[in-house]
Amino acid sequence: MHAKKPAALRCVVIVADGERVTAWQAQCLNRMRTISQVDIVGVIVMRGKSRSRRRVTSLLGHVYERWLRRRGRSLRRGPLSAVLPGVPVVEVVEAVGVALPLRQLVQQTIPDILLNLTEHRLTPEGCSLATYGVWFFHFGNHAVAGRHAGVPGWWEVDTVQAMTKVTLFQQTEEGLFILQEGRYRTQFGSPIRNVDKCHEYGVEWPARACRAILAGSEGWRRLTSTSTSTSTSTSVATSAGFARLPVRLVRFKVKFARFKAKFFSEHWNVGIIHAPLDSIMEGHGYPSVEWLDDWGKDGFLADPFPFADDEGGITIFVEAYDYRTTKGSITALHYESESESESES
Repeated sequence: MHAKKPAALRCVVIVADGERVTAWQAQCLNRMRTISQVDIVGVIVMRGKSRSRRRVTSLLGHVYERWLRRRGRSLRRGPLSAVLPGVPVVEVVEAVGVALPLRQLVQQTIPDILLNLTEHRLTPEGCSLATYGVWFFHFGNHAVAGRHAGVPGWWEVDTVQAMTKVTLFQQTEEGLFILQEGRYRTQFGSPIRNVDKCHEYGVEWPARACRAILAGSEGWRRLTSTSTSTSTSTSVATSAGFARLPVRLVRFKVKFARFKAKFFSEHWNVGIIHAPLDSIMEGHGYPSVEWLDDWGKDGFLADPFPFADDEGGITIFVEAYDYRTTKGSITALHYESESESESES
């Protein structure tokens, strides 16, 4: 049983890829450090190729994944010492195993929380080493035991999932619990934006859960369903999967451009002022404007260039833009004032 209202919380953090952390991990840790009753007492750095890293079976997949990791704002790396200065660091080689070093660090620090910011999942034995178990993020709509290839956040774009799901789990001897869960609309226009939003969406959640525990709040977690914890589905990226993504992005951007042009684009028209230019420049009031026929939802007229024709009228060359074809053309319009029309009649 957990204490309803502990005086303070001690946390051990697990990171990967050497003594460097990504931007989203740094944000998560900085938010926890703003809580005076939370003390990060140790860091476990897992070195070597992660055994749980999502498999990408094609060369194109490897190139694309590397590009996303480089371009994504949330995945940019910085020194761990700048985020957690003075915190003891224990290095672990994954090929040797994490259980023994983790147990030794736990005996020295006696943590309440193990915050796992890697894709590596601890064994049930490791979940019993902290009072409040192991906390870890799960990105995507798939089951916890399953996985999707590639950087978290791109799979939903590739498979046209309307929503992207992010979950903060707590794993204890009692079972798997949800500390926080949320969904947001998938950013189809850019996989980089979706990857960034996927990682940054829940950076506040560990700190929020800590505040709930320190306040003695009840119901700060809930047990997951059986299907969530036992499913073992796996999705592996292939060359075809990565090749489809650029095509889908182009189609989406074309559709979005047409939608934006129809409902949110600027709308122009051409007007005629029956007054000398000098009177307007000198500021003698604002004369009335005679507007040409508005095209409404079909398009607009812009960029007029008038000149007098041989018949005494005015020919105006304008740009006529059609929303339906998203193309503009130069059109000549013959203009006659109302007074000229009445005198001729």
